[in-house]
Amino acid sequence: MEEYFYIGQKVVAIKDHSLGDYKIGDEFTILDMKTFCCYVGINFEKLSIPCITHCPDCNIHHNNLDGFYYDQKNFAPLGNLSNMSFEDAIKLVTKKELTV
Repeated sequence: MEEYFYIGQKVVAIKDHSLGDYKIGDEFTILDMKTFCCYVGINFEKLSIPCITHCPDCNIHHNNLDGFYYDQKNFAPLGNLSNMSFEDAIKLVTKKELTV
């Protein structure tokens, strides 16, 4: 299934962050995206301090100079999904139910 994320897009958390950075239902606007070892990270707040992003799949820590990046799998797009196929919409709903 393709992910439907882009810079400037509004998203909602579908899973609580393990350290409490966000909770299910929190809404954000994507400011930046980066590809890491095992995932695509999305950023909501540009920071001028170095931050560390952790990959839970391979346990690697990535140093970032521009804020925290969170795994896109923890979010779903908000708004109009009319460009999404029915099959992809069902997969997205199933994914939400499995990760919550």
